[in-house]
Amino acid sequence: MEPQADALAAGLLTTDQAAERLGVTRGRVLQYLRDGRFPGAGRLGPAWIIPEAAVAAFERRKTGRPATATRKQQQAGDAAAPASSGQE
Repeated sequence: MEPQADALAAGLLTTDQAAERLGVTRGRVLQYLRDGRFPGAGRLGPAWIIPEAAVAAFERRKTGRPATATRKQQQAGDAAAPASSGQE
């Protein structure tokens, strides 16, 4: 058995397998590897190996600007809340 095949049998994934599981391209997985976002990942010869647990625990960050409530959402929230008149 090749060293790479031994590693993959031990709960490790290739970059292509990790990309398929995460729904991203192989290039994106390589970028994540360069950024150190898969703990325990390393090289086996020329190939990267990534622990299955690291891929399973991986959460992609949302891209773009953080969501804020729009004016309509804020107004709808104000209208849904009961108004306190101070009189009972």
